[in-house]
Amino acid sequence: MASVRKGGNRHYIRYTDADGVRHESESYTDKRVAERRCWEIEHEAEQIKAGPIDPKELAIRQHSAHPIADRLEDFRKHLEAKGDTTKHAKTIILAGSIVLSGGPVEAIGGRVDTFTFRRPGMRQSPA
Repeated sequence: MASVRKGGNRHYIRYTDADGVRHESESYTDKRVAERRCWEIEHEAEQIKAGPIDPKELAIRQHSAHPIADRLEDFRKHLEAKGDTTKHAKTIILAGSIVLSGGPVEAIGGRVDTFTFRRPGMRQSPA
């Protein structure tokens, strides 16, 4: 059973997921929008329990709602926060951007530091 409670200027949604774990998340300033989201969460949990929705499919749908550019930016911030240099973080993000855009990738090794890529107009490096 899901419910909405007000705290300050926001409405919070309390719900139990399909695995029986209780959650509370901050929702919206509009109570009707919060109630609608509450119903959607409850409906998804019921469908997962009943079987028509695969939990993996639901996770993929939720993850695909976030643009990949935002994920790359979050990853760059994570790299810098853990102490990597700005140059290193930018290089990794550039490489990821090229791969995701279908750019000219020559090889991808087992680790990111063995990544080989070329920008348009770059000369082939000697082997």
